Amino acid sequence: MPRRKKNRRPRWYRRGEVIYQKLVRQNDPITIGDLSQTERLELIFGQRQGIKELLNYAQGDLLNLVGVDLKTLEMVPGVGPALAAKVAAFMYEIGLLCPRLSALQDGEK
Repeated sequence: MPRRKKNRRPRWYRRGEVIYQKLVRQNDPITIGDLSQTERLELIFGQRQGIKELLNYAQGDLLNLVGVDLKTLEMVPGVGPALAAKVAAFMYEIGLLCPRLSALQDGEK
């Protein structure tokens, strides 16, 4: 009887598992803060190459992507429509959260 092929997870999913294993390992686990910016964004968006290109485009600061339209994000090499939409939605949500976060830090409710 022929051997059944094992369904493998996509490469980007396995990369997330590798990062996760670093965070929860028994000996010398790391924290989210110890991860590189690229690794943290890989966990959020799930794509390594597109994230690297976006960081280069944003000159290392994601705040430079605030207000950038989808078509411009899509023109970055390695960034497709799905990643451009994810990043735009993420930046929109962060913009909504920032006033609330600063209010919490100041002790206001």
